[in-house]
Amino acid sequence: MLKLEKNYAKDGKGIASLHGDFILPHLKDILPQLKSFLDEFEFSVLDLSRVSAFDSGAFQMLAVFKKDAALKKKKFKIVNHSECVLNMIDLYGATGLFRDKVIVTQEARNQGLFRYGTHPQEFV
Repeated sequence: MLKLEKNYAKDGKGIASLHGDFILPHLKDILPQLKSFLDEFEFSVLDLSRVSAFDSGAFQMLAVFKKDAALKKKKFKIVNHSECVLNMIDLYGATGLFRDKVIVTQEARNQGLFRYGTHPQEFV
């Protein structure tokens, strides 16, 4: 199950968080709510810290929303990526695609949970 929770709304800025499995079977249920949230504000922030599963369908959906926001001259920022979201971004080497700050803890780096761009000598 996936739930969108609006945390804050003021002066054209909205902050929301997703809770649960952000995966293909749940996308059709969350799509109208997420689209409405993003259309409502000039500056939208989506917190993914409580996303427990993330697949390529969710990745593609976020990429489309980022592109759509840019075309509409709106800001859409993704923050607090959970471990499963970081793993998918790492898998696709897509840190720059979303153009959001990705914070990787030293522990995650040491465990090799996020490698894209952190070990450039391995790609030479």
